[in-house]
Amino acid sequence: MTYFDLNNELNIPKDNTIQLGKDHEALEAFLAENVEPNTMQFYSLRARFDYLLNDNFIDPKLVDQYDFLLLKSYMIILRHSIFNLSHLWRHISFMRNMR
Repeated sequence: MTYFDLNNELNIPKDNTIQLGKDHEALEAFLAENVEPNTMQFYSLRARFDYLLNDNFIDPKLVDQYDFLLLKSYMIILRHSIFNLSHLWRHISFMRNMR
């Protein structure tokens, strides 16, 4: 069953209750049917940055201001923590003051 079908079943009552479990099933199906097949995989962070730079997703002038090791460190911080903008902003502000 597709995510669309599962999502439609959400509002069809079963035993006089809304089938909330269908929402979770629809999300899982959507990720499997649409997100995962369309997600690009990179063998390294450098390969990911090269792709983003070569296809003009990131401005090279911005990236060239920073050492790649610093960018890699930020990626590790973001990957291993709950994404928190205030936490990230403190790091960016700190680094700006270091220059």
